[in-house]
Amino acid sequence: MSVSVYAAVLALMPFIRAEARAQGQDPWTMAAIVFVESRGNPSVVKHELDGSCSVGLAGINVPGCDEVAVEHLKLAQANLRAQAVILKKGAEWCRAHAKTAPCRRGGAVAQYNAGDKGYAARVLGVRKDLMRAGRAKARK
Repeated sequence: MSVSVYAAVLALMPFIRAEARAQGQDPWTMAAIVFVESRGNPSVVKHELDGSCSVGLAGINVPGCDEVAVEHLKLAQANLRAQAVILKKGAEWCRAHAKTAPCRRGGAVAQYNAGDKGYAARVLGVRKDLMRAGRAKARK
């Protein structure tokens, strides 16, 4: 994919890197999740079948679509911080439960959206493309 497809997410890289660093996470994986979940749109709210909402850049799940939580998670920094913490906790959980299906499928990335069996593969493919686009943008 071209750099323009990823432009919104690449523009967020300084913020993604800061939150990734604070929680010991990979910024390119976080950026790929942002692309898959929102295409870089901090205001996105997806209503899920279970009555919850996936909110903001990283699609943070809010049970019951609590209005205060939804509005807070539309803030890019809050959303990216939540994403980094969720990935960190998912990695810790997978270290303790390595034989579970989501952990075998893709570790913390699969755990991030355990209901979607193809999620980790999709995110990791986008990660690879994003890194390539980031290098191309840096060369310009």
